Amino acid sequence: MVDSADRRSVEDEAFAARFNSALLHGMARRHGDRLLVFDTAEHSPEEIAKHVLAKAGPAFTVPALRTASAEESSTMAAGRVA
Repeated sequence: MVDSADRRSVEDEAFAARFNSALLHGMARRHGDRLLVFDTAEHSPEEIAKHVLAKAGPAFTVPALRTASAEESSTMAAGRVA
């Protein structure tokens, strides 16, 4: 979780390791059953999303995007929204 704007976490590896360890262990105590940590250099956004949705379980659903019909699109473009 290196923050490039934070010189200490970039230049002081020991500090960064202690900070990350404390953050992860502290968060794990409070949210251990829901805490997911990803190295974004190692995992794609799609892969991360799959893990997050799998962890959320079947109770969590993502609504499908609805595309407007041609008629609805032309109505919206003309500024007439129902």
